[in-house]
Amino acid sequence: MELLKSFGNILKKWGWLPALLMLAGCQDVDPYTPIPQGNVPASAGGTNHSYASAPVIPLDTTNYTLRVGDQLQVSFFDITPAITPITDEIKDDGTITLIYNEKFQAAGKSISELQTMVHDRYVPAYVKYMTVNITPANRLYTVQGEVRAPNRYGYSGHMTLLQAIATAGGFTDYARKRSVQVTRADNRQFKVNCVKALADPDLDVEIFPGDKIYVPQQWW
Repeated sequence: MELLKSFGNILKKWGWLPALLMLAGCQDVDPYTPIPQGNVPASAGGTNHSYASAPVIPLDTTNYTLRVGDQLQVSFFDITPAITPITDEIKDDGTITLIYNEKFQAAGKSISELQTMVHDRYVPAYVKYMTVNITPANRLYTVQGEVRAPNRYGYSGHMTLLQAIATAGGFTDYARKRSVQVTRADNRQFKVNCVKALADPDLDVEIFPGDKIYVPQQWW
């Protein structure tokens, strides 16, 4: 109501032009308008594939499910003698190997689930007390092609394709949005129609660490 009163006052006092300008500020937002990102390199744009250093984003350890290829640092506390932290990558069979040559099924587990598994394996079988802390290394995904800020970005947890593109500044005016290519860390490739994905969230595929996204140029 207050907006309508202000609009009427502008009409009476100044005429149509300021009123039209005010209306312009109330237009619907273009769904492909880039989301402002504080970590987007100012000089990035077009199809420039040179990368600045990737922004460091803390991993959401609450919801993240561990996958093959994730690198983990496992630290042991409240134990004597002290044990140096172990860094291991989740192997193709989904396991990591820790002290005393014990193997743990890590793929498909959350961080907290794996920490509990490790603790319960060693306590009390090997030691009386132990605190386990598992920290995943900062993983990256890459966005290339017709986005405004092509770069490598830090993976922060659950993320979809459209969210990853938005993080890279959004599509350029020349983007072929209907044929966006995703390459997984294991080199599997597929294409996504981002126009349809915008209308149907089920088509907005999840992005994982190590994925590469390529937005091709539109040809008219």
